[in-house]
Amino acid sequence: MSELPREQVEEYVGRAQQYYQMPGPEALPYHNWGHAVDVYWHADDLACKSRRKLGSQVNRSLLLVAAAWHDAGYHVPLEGFPTKEYRSAALAHSAMPELSGEELGIVAASIIDTTVSNHPKLSNQGIALHFADIGYMAAPGYEVFLDSLGKMREEWGAPSWNETVARTTAFAEQLLQEAQSDLARILTAEDLEVWVARLETNIAFLQAGRGIDENNRY
Repeated sequence: MSELPREQVEEYVGRAQQYYQMPGPEALPYHNWGHAVDVYWHADDLACKSRRKLGSQVNRSLLLVAAAWHDAGYHVPLEGFPTKEYRSAALAHSAMPELSGEELGIVAASIIDTTVSNHPKLSNQGIALHFADIGYMAAPGYEVFLDSLGKMREEWGAPSWNETVARTTAFAEQLLQEAQSDLARILTAEDLEVWVARLETNIAFLQAGRGIDENNRY
């Protein structure tokens, strides 16, 4: 399937913004428009890296559109949808009538694949978006990882850092397993090794308490 023109991608990404809270005092600390933008750039990076192994099998343009829409409406009640991912997929489907049924299906399926408990993922597109969604876990800078985790911790209700570390470590172990079975499908061995090393480094620093003071501040 051919890539969408850049202008069209920008138009569809822009349409998603109204369905998010903007970063600010009233917004969710993590799941706001800033998160969608971060995922967009993580998705772009993974799409580009995937070409080293898969060529054009991952449709970069549709992946970027899905990244922008993946948490649309996250802050509002589900209103009959089984999960937030299904609701976001439905919002994306209704907001882009110009896309073909096949293109809309790819975008929707990718968004649904960001459901953490869904395994295996339905497609390489879904794998790319899932790992873009949790991209902060393997951020190349520990400070970026810790900042994102701190915002996520606020949404969890500010549990102790001991609980936060335990929860995040368990999630990292799950991601390391998924990386070997899923991320390995779209990345070269070299790129996968880099991703794994970043995740392991961030978790090692977190377990050592780096950047967290005695008052549980970071």
